[in-house]
Amino acid sequence: MERLRGLGLIAYSLASCSVASARGLRRGWSREEVHAEVRRRAEHALARVGIRVVIDGDERLPAGGYVAVYNESSVPDMAAQHLLWGRFIDRQAVIGAIGRLPFVRRALPITGLVALPRGDRAGVDRALAELTAALQRGERVLFGGEGGMSGEDRVRPFKRGAALLAIRSGKPLVPLAFHGGHLLMPWRGLKVRGGTLRVRFGEPIAVDGLGEDDARELADRAQAAVAALYSELAAADATDEAAGG
Repeated sequence: MERLRGLGLIAYSLASCSVASARGLRRGWSREEVHAEVRRRAEHALARVGIRVVIDGDERLPAGGYVAVYNESSVPDMAAQHLLWGRFIDRQAVIGAIGRLPFVRRALPITGLVALPRGDRAGVDRALAELTAALQRGERVLFGGEGGMSGEDRVRPFKRGAALLAIRSGKPLVPLAFHGGHLLMPWRGLKVRGGTLRVRFGEPIAVDGLGEDDARELADRAQAAVAALYSELAAADATDEAAGG
């Protein structure tokens, strides 16, 4: 049964953007309506496998746009990201392959996804320019710091992309940690068990006075902040487990 539930969660994660995109295009949905559909589907998929997502720290979020930079270690993390759409996030940077999924490419404007084509420097620059303009309009962007799913019980070193985006837009960089998904569904495994996946926003990091030459240092600061949040969430999970909850 755990294996079947795991396969269902993987299927959801792979198909959710295509399904929401197809429905949005067919019904002429706004981005808000697409985001509500994605959240609904994510809530359903996570509930079916018994995963409860706890989100906190959102009281720290600044007004007027920000770049939320996060870690990702598991398929449940990916599903939990969808719970942020429309509530805390307007756009999300994704790997270029997602932009080639059925219906997704045509629906990019209404989903808020922006594809970063690997190996295409000009394409990445265009995507970053699009996201920079969105941030300057006050939109909120979700950006993976590690450059992909790690499958590891740690926060890996961050790439510079999110830091460059924050510097170019002049908007704060917000650390965002996901913890617990790798315990509930280990990397490359098919079995999933119920439990709690924790998501925590950290204190925004201002970019005032920084230039692109500072992007590496800023990325390292953000990685350290996410790692600290990750440790806090790990400690909370350990306390709950010791208490039998």
